[in-house]
Amino acid sequence: MRHNAWDQAYRDGAIFDWFAKFRRDRFPRRVRFVTRSYRYDSAYWVRIDGLTPGAPASIDAVWTGKTALQVDTQNVEAFTIRLEQLPDAPIPGVLITATIDGLPLRVKAAAVLSFIKTAMRWRAGFYTPPAKRPGAEGPIVEAVAGRQIYVYGSGGAPAAEDLEARRKLAETAAAWSTVRRKLSLALAVKPDTAVTADDIASADLVLFGTAETNSAIARFAGRMPLALSSAAADYGLLFIAPLGKHYALVNSGLPWWAGADEADRGGYPLAPPQFRLLSTFGDYILFKGSLANVVAEGRFDQNWKVPADAAPKILASGTVTIH
Repeated sequence: MRHNAWDQAYRDGAIFDWFAKFRRDRFPRRVRFVTRSYRYDSAYWVRIDGLTPGAPASIDAVWTGKTALQVDTQNVEAFTIRLEQLPDAPIPGVLITATIDGLPLRVKAAAVLSFIKTAMRWRAGFYTPPAKRPGAEGPIVEAVAGRQIYVYGSGGAPAAEDLEARRKLAETAAAWSTVRRKLSLALAVKPDTAVTADDIASADLVLFGTAETNSAIARFAGRMPLALSSAAADYGLLFIAPLGKHYALVNSGLPWWAGADEADRGGYPLAPPQFRLLSTFGDYILFKGSLANVVAEGRFDQNWKVPADAAPKILASGTVTIH
C-alpha cells in the first residue's frame, strides 16, 4: 500500500465503524498512572501531590465499594482524591475507609481528600512541597521550554577578541534555526551588564561563564548548587537552578555541546539540535574534554542539592564546589 493506507482505512467509512466500537469512560472507578514530574501529576480524579522529580512515582486507586477506596503507591509522598469529579461520589460527611498501601484509614467524605505519608503511616492532611515543586523541578531542558535570554559575561577585563568569543559562544547556543530547519524564532543574546530586572522576572536565563566572568552568575551565586573553578581547564559544567518563577541554566567552562557528535546522546530526533541535546540531561552534568567523557550527571534532590552518593565523583575532579 505504501503511503495509500487511507484508501483502505476510509473506504466505505470503515475507520469510523471501527472507532464506534470504543467508548471512553469519563468516570472510571479505577485510575492507574506513573509519572516522573509534577507537570504530569494527575489523571481523572487522582492527583499526586508529592514526588521526587525524575524518579517514577506510581499510584493505583480503585473504589471497591460505595465508601471503600483502595490505593497502592510507590515513591509517592502525598496524593489527593477529588470526589468532586465523581458523579456517584459518597455524600459529604459519610465515613470512607481508605486502605492505603495495605493500612486502613477512616475519613469523612469531602469534595477533596488529601493524604500525606509520614514515617509511621499515611494520614489525612495537606502536603507542603520542599524546594522542588510544581514549576521548579527541572530538568535542564525546562530552562529552554519558554522565553529565554542568553547571557555572556563581560567581567575579568577580557581583551576585545575574548569578549567577542564569549558573545559568539552565546549566539551559537541561541541559534536554533538552521538551513535545514528554519524557525521563526529569534532568541535574545546580551551581555551580563544589560540584564534587567524585567528580564529576570519574565524569562529563563542561560548564563555562560563563572562568577568571576559573569556578573549575573555572581549575583545569584548564593542560590546555585554548584560552581566550577575559573581555573579549571578542559572541564564543562552545566546545571539548572530555580530563579524565582523561572530558571537559570549555567554553563561554565566548555560549552555543553562540546563533543556532542562523538557522544551521540540521542534525544528528540525532530527537535532543533540544541533542544535535542539538552533534553538528554538531568539537572546537572560535569564532563572533561568532551561529552563523551562524563564525570558525573543526574538529578538534584528535593532541596536542589547534589545527592550524597553523587558528591564524591564531582569533588574528585578538584574543579567544582558544591554548595
